[in-house]
Amino acid sequence: MIEAERTSELSFEQPGLLMALQVEEGAAIAPGEIIARLDTRQLEAQRSGLLAQRDQARAVLSELENGPRQETIAATQAQLAQEKARLRELQTGPRSENIDAAGSRVQDLQEQLELAQLQTQRRQALYQEGAISQEQFDQVATQEDSIQARLGAARSELEELQTGTRPEQIQAQQAQVQAVRSQLDELVAGTRREQIEAQQAQIQQIEAQIAEIEILIEKNILRAPFPGTVSLRYLDEGTVVSPGQAVVRLVEDSRLKARIGVPPSVISRLTPGRQYPVEVNGDTYDATVLSILPELDSATRTQTAILALPPTVVPGAIARLEIDRSQSTEGYWLPTSALVRGERGLWACYALVAIPGPEEELPRGTAQIERRTVEVLYTEGDRSLVRGMLQPGDQVVKTGTQQFVPGQFVRGVEES
Repeated sequence: MIEAERTSELSFEQPGLLMALQVEEGAAIAPGEIIARLDTRQLEAQRSGLLAQRDQARAVLSELENGPRQETIAATQAQLAQEKARLRELQTGPRSENIDAAGSRVQDLQEQLELAQLQTQRRQALYQEGAISQEQFDQVATQEDSIQARLGAARSELEELQTGTRPEQIQAQQAQVQAVRSQLDELVAGTRREQIEAQQAQIQQIEAQIAEIEILIEKNILRAPFPGTVSLRYLDEGTVVSPGQAVVRLVEDSRLKARIGVPPSVISRLTPGRQYPVEVNGDTYDATVLSILPELDSATRTQTAILALPPTVVPGAIARLEIDRSQSTEGYWLPTSALVRGERGLWACYALVAIPGPEEELPRGTAQIERRTVEVLYTEGDRSLVRGMLQPGDQVVKTGTQQFVPGQFVRGVEES
């Protein structure tokens, strides 16, 4: 049997939607050529996000390695001065001008509230008389509520200024000053080594995630593992593919080989690397012996020789190896179909034995089936060389041996 060097049912490792199938049946494919693609849009979006994170992390690492910029230090120094001034103000208490200003705001809002209340009373009377609409009355009432809220806030601020700063406010501001001072000290002293190493580790982690995404994207692309021809296309675009589901069948038809069973008695005549004639569909080709398998086939009792054939033959065809040899032995050539299995690994055939007697008792040409044990010496195609309990001129059953039993009466027919 002639077969291709390699034949594969190509499939994806990952499930997904088949977006593109780029080959047709009969197409010649080069190794590495893209055959099909799954939908990778979600994976590509994840990769884009990770690439952005990596760029940002690299920028932070560059800043850590180069140290803080002067404008960053200056801005932190200004923030520290501002926080210190706020702390001093809390510790010394509010200034008199701040209290006077807060008192003036309270008095001003009190006067505005009285005026608003008077306007509300007037508008309410007009509304009850039907002189104004509900909306006009609501506008005045809303303005009164707003002034009332602002007056409450101003009174609270004035009260806080008059009673002084509470201790918890001072403690909170002291903590804020300390935090800004620590930040400034760190900027002036430079970045610590462990911060740089931590940032480098973060970048490595992101790059590992990117590499994993790229591997998944590559697994969603089906490539030809070897050169060959697409013999079958199982799916079409739009199919949801399962892992291991065959997409196409790829056959490496540029390198063909034949597996031929050879009798052990002649296998030694074959030499790996040498060429021998092989017949395929009536044509003869020079085939090179690649290897000889060491074990006997349990069914045919032959050894398998593997031969390389030219790419002009077709996979699946039957090949016949021609080996010339001379063998001096006594025996008879029988059709292989005439052999039946015997005992202890031997073979047998059914011979026709003439029955003597008056012709009126049995029809002319009647014979009786007799089982004859034989030894198979050599098999060549559909015939076998045997020796055993046969004599020159014996007739044997050629085909259909399963239809006969020893002792059965038959009439023999000479083969023309």
